[in-house]
Amino acid sequence: MKSAETGSHIDPTSGYLTAREHHFAGTGKPPGFTHASDLYPCWIKFLPDRTSLLQSPVTFSENIASQGMTEHIVCIGDIFRIRHVLVQVSFGREACHTMNERFGRNDMAS
Repeated sequence: MKSAETGSHIDPTSGYLTAREHHFAGTGKPPGFTHASDLYPCWIKFLPDRTSLLQSPVTFSENIASQGMTEHIVCIGDIFRIRHVLVQVSFGREACHTMNERFGRNDMAS
């Protein structure tokens, strides 16, 4: 398995991040939500040989890990409060070629 460090890689943090108008300070990219606790077990079943990659809730370069927020519940336009900040969903997730590299597969960004 090849290591794929990318500009979108984000290390987990339990501390605070400063929210800017279109990104979190230090990341330079829009916040990416994930439903890690809900769907990561499905990814582990689908990709059992990549289990080590799926132990962190930032595997898919997301900025915010959540529970119970799936594509069936969250819609473009929805607004959420995270402490003192309102965050609006403005677009769906789009996988890029770095997912193919990170997982060593040609179909992760399809």
